[in-house]
Amino acid sequence: MIVRQTECDLVASPASLLAAEVDFKIKRRHDMRLSCEFPAVRRPGDLAYGVGDAFVRIVSRISGDSLSMNGLFLRADARIPMGSKGLRPFSYASLEGGAGLEARLTRGASAVRGAALYTLVGERPDAGDFTNDHHLLLAVSLGASLRHAASVAVGACYVLFRNGDARQLYSVSLARELSRRLVLGIEGAVESGDRGERVFDSAVAISLSYRFPQRARAEKADSAESPVQNATVPRSNRSPL
Repeated sequence: MIVRQTECDLVASPASLLAAEVDFKIKRRHDMRLSCEFPAVRRPGDLAYGVGDAFVRIVSRISGDSLSMNGLFLRADARIPMGSKGLRPFSYASLEGGAGLEARLTRGASAVRGAALYTLVGERPDAGDFTNDHHLLLAVSLGASLRHAASVAVGACYVLFRNGDARQLYSVSLARELSRRLVLGIEGAVESGDRGERVFDSAVAISLSYRFPQRARAEKADSAESPVQNATVPRSNRSPL
């Protein structure tokens, strides 16, 4: 379980985001992530806040080791509208669904992950501050374990919308194990490209992750993983990795 607080400098206004994520295993080859958000968007003369959209992710291992540290994975993501349009970009009042492939490679203290996803959206407004259209997402992250139960990761994400707009996001994160179960994460992110296509300029997030006790086989996988549970920027702004 991860609880995350993010301060985000949107192009038009600042915003804060409190988010919670829960990961669990459905079957031996299938994992699920459920997450929800509570954003607060500060616009001139107005403060909009409330429950944002919910997200579901299912990852199925096509090939690779049983620890899911190396291999090829099939991924399906869904965005379930729960918030109002006044909370954009954290709520679009639009049902969205995407699918694609994710690859993972771990060698010693280093790890590489990449993903390619295509998403269909239910609502495609003709005008507004943020583009919301069918889009292709390409993402990659590089991570490395450090001394003292810590690790660092850098990531890049490119989003190409059907209408021709594009977004480019870059992030760096640091995680530190406070105990065998508790992990502290800090991340910074920026978005480049044309101002008219950006959602945010910069974001800083701090997260706290707790690993629940698992069965013996899962415990072995848990001990072999990197201590990082990546701190991340808001779901609408972040790399999908």
